[in-house]
Amino acid sequence: MNNRLILPIFCSAAALCAGAGMTPAAAQTTQRSASDDNGGLVDIIVTAEKRSVSSQRAAAAITAITSDEITARGIQNVLQVQNLVPALKLAQEGSTAVAFIRGVGVAINLNTDPGVSVNFNGTNIPRDVTGATNMFDVERVEVLPGPQGTIYGRSASGGVINVDFKRPGKEMGGDFQVEYGNYDFVHLSGAIDLPASETARFRIAANYNKRDGYLSSGSGAEDDLGFRLSTVLEPTDRLSVFLWGSYIAHRGSFPNGVNYPFLDPDHPYNDLQPAAYQAFGPVSEGTFHQDVYLAGGQVDYKGDGFTLSYIPAYSRAKADTYYFYGGVPIVFDYSVDQQSNELKLATDPGSRLQVLGGLYQFRMSYKDFVVGLPFGNVYDFPLSKLYGVSAYAQFTYSLNPALRVVVGGRYSSTKRHAEVNENLGVGVPPQPFTFSKRYNRADWKAGIEADVGPASMAYATIQTGFNPGTFNTNPSVPGSKPGVDPTKLLSYTAGIKNRFFNNRVQFNVEGFYYDYRDLLVTAANVRTGVTQAYNAKKVEIYGMQVDTRYAPTSRTEFHASVGYLHAENKDFIFPDPSGGADIDLTGLTPIYAPRWTINVGASQTIPLRSGAEIVLRADNHTESHAWAQFDHAPGTRTGSYSKTDLSISFSPAGKPFSLTGWVQNVENARQTSLAVSGGIPGPAAIVLARPRTYGVRMGFDF
Repeated sequence: MNNRLILPIFCSAAALCAGAGMTPAAAQTTQRSASDDNGGLVDIIVTAEKRSVSSQRAAAAITAITSDEITARGIQNVLQVQNLVPALKLAQEGSTAVAFIRGVGVAINLNTDPGVSVNFNGTNIPRDVTGATNMFDVERVEVLPGPQGTIYGRSASGGVINVDFKRPGKEMGGDFQVEYGNYDFVHLSGAIDLPASETARFRIAANYNKRDGYLSSGSGAEDDLGFRLSTVLEPTDRLSVFLWGSYIAHRGSFPNGVNYPFLDPDHPYNDLQPAAYQAFGPVSEGTFHQDVYLAGGQVDYKGDGFTLSYIPAYSRAKADTYYFYGGVPIVFDYSVDQQSNELKLATDPGSRLQVLGGLYQFRMSYKDFVVGLPFGNVYDFPLSKLYGVSAYAQFTYSLNPALRVVVGGRYSSTKRHAEVNENLGVGVPPQPFTFSKRYNRADWKAGIEADVGPASMAYATIQTGFNPGTFNTNPSVPGSKPGVDPTKLLSYTAGIKNRFFNNRVQFNVEGFYYDYRDLLVTAANVRTGVTQAYNAKKVEIYGMQVDTRYAPTSRTEFHASVGYLHAENKDFIFPDPSGGADIDLTGLTPIYAPRWTINVGASQTIPLRSGAEIVLRADNHTESHAWAQFDHAPGTRTGSYSKTDLSISFSPAGKPFSLTGWVQNVENARQTSLAVSGGIPGPAAIVLARPRTYGVRMGFDF
């Protein structure tokens, strides 16, 4: 695609917002209560661009999910966010959440940086932590698509997912939920605010989640327990300290991979295949054991016209996993530690020149990392480190009250060091080798924002990004090499955001074009027992995202979002890991890049004469097929699907109580969340997402 696509999108959207007969609302709207009979849409304050701003004033197609929606949709982990965001694909492999936004990310390969940065309270966390059930007592989830290299750095070449936890309230109180559903699902969650004084307050939150496995072997079970303690200290009007710590015990069993040739369409969740196809013994329920420790904080000092923030964070996870891929048992053991520090300076909004800048440092290490198969260890390295420093700055200058220019940049220096025991096959002693390399990179950003109406803002941005290079743990495998080049990209984005008809209608549209060079991709092949990293020399991605909302009254709301994505390898010659001839993958679609994703939904509040309320909600997620392996191996086509979630809630008048019945995946749609080439006997092993689930939930506020 040439860059001419962006300009028509931008101009046509601008013309639409200026169309005759449309009466925009005020540019800055405020929060409304549910009882406001005048209706209108609620503004959501987001921080995805590292500054607090209305989502309608952010120059990006941000999807923001509030705590009320998280509860109503029954979201308990990051993976479930997929059904709310266009062109977002999430899957879990072992302890790791694999994330792709608009076709960009990195499949499971723990010595390769993810293409999507996941952040808790503004701090990046290892992707190994995101597979755990962390979505309790959450204030907001934000998904920012597209490269964000100048602000977030190395791991955000595809986008950002931000999760913000609730902070302690100023008054004593709390909430509690109890839930029960099929597969013996039990969920308990609660939190309490404990103000100690006018300058100190605390919040304690806990979560318990248990569910039987949905596969015939019993795999796919969950048994999680989490705690979080947070505090806010405000010793002066200028100084604020937010500290938090969390522990999650993640237990259960990762869903086994079902061998594709023997997948029974009438019983797709039967992973107990005939013994003739179980080359390594009978398939059984695996085990999953992960302990996650998280801690962080933010110290804000408000000066005259600026805020200086210090943001430290620490995370640690240890995982022991045993599961099956198409009858092949896999052992997955490791621990990961990461610590980071960020110093950020932001000037107050309203000034003609706004400045955002900072310094960032991180250090991440894997220890005793082993992935074992019956015929040897795929991975075996006692130590792998990634550490670096960076400096970033972004300036927004108002040329006039309606026109602003944005320029920014980031310089980073990242070093990767690993000590590896290479597996050369059964009976061959492991061969040690060391990999060490530093990656220096300067990224830049330039953009323009224009208020083209009282409640309409248009924007256009050009920026670069990168992911640092990596190494292969089995460099002696044919077609492999020890070092893999870093990913580099140039992106173009343009869009417009609008509110019409007295703040009742929202219509946002964004077009984008991404030019990726040396895109990091990984290939998992059970036949050879090797997961390798490669570079796709050139990958082109372009598309459009449309987000709409309509609130005719305060009790009725409709929403819809549509994502169109065209992703194509323009130059990718893949060396066959089995030693055969090179394979030309030019023209193929990259993994986890569905052409269409559509989300639609509605909610209706029905008031009763007694003062009680009934809330009806329906949401549907539909997406076209995608590929789970970049070589489009047989059996790795995920297939299109459509799934609907329904719920009905009752709240008595004047009582802090609610009762909700819910059903997720009403159609019982079969959704492939993950696929790996080369099952035993082949050609692929498929991991299926949850079937239909249903239950009831009671909530209390006190």
